[in-house]
Amino acid sequence: MKRRIEGHQILKVVVGTLLVALGITLMIASTLGVDTLSVALFGWMNFVPWQFGYLSLTFNLIVLAFALIFDRKQVGLGSFANAFGVGLTVNFLSPYILANEFIANHHWLAAIVGIVVYGLGVGIYVSAQLGSAAIECLTMMLVKATRFPLRYIRIGLDAGMVILGLLLGSQNFGVGTILCVLTTGFFMEQVLNFFERLALKEGKVA
Repeated sequence: MKRRIEGHQILKVVVGTLLVALGITLMIASTLGVDTLSVALFGWMNFVPWQFGYLSLTFNLIVLAFALIFDRKQVGLGSFANAFGVGLTVNFLSPYILANEFIANHHWLAAIVGIVVYGLGVGIYVSAQLGSAAIECLTMMLVKATRFPLRYIRIGLDAGMVILGLLLGSQNFGVGTILCVLTTGFFMEQVLNFFERLALKEGKVA
């Protein structure tokens, strides 16, 4: 029997997706380095002349197709909501955030806020347990397969995306990217632990 989807789960997916998109856009605007997946995507844009959001969507759908074959439990409504939502929201937000004078004059602030917002957003939508998207999906599959701590699996995947992007000629790598590699897994783990403790406290262990 299929588990009923609750309102708080949908809310987590929506909020998490919007935060991820906002974090990515802020990091792009900072010019100090984008998130690790975006480094790879900007590299691909040297060969595939698509808008960032559409390339992000394509990547997500390819990874989800792979996950459907090897670990169907990682794919759900949230997976597709995130796949479509992040890329299209980045496309929507970019003209406004990139043109913002305050952000343009405060690169470090934009980078730090973007990294934190991105990491929190990832943890929030994964905690909805309605499916993961792209890197998060790969992260959770590898955690289950290897039993290694989530934060280290995530660091390894992020580093791999950076290396791929650089090999493809991406110019969007920077100190912000390094900070993203080191912190996204941590933020994701902390958010997941927070909601797990909250569920235990309320007597609603998933």
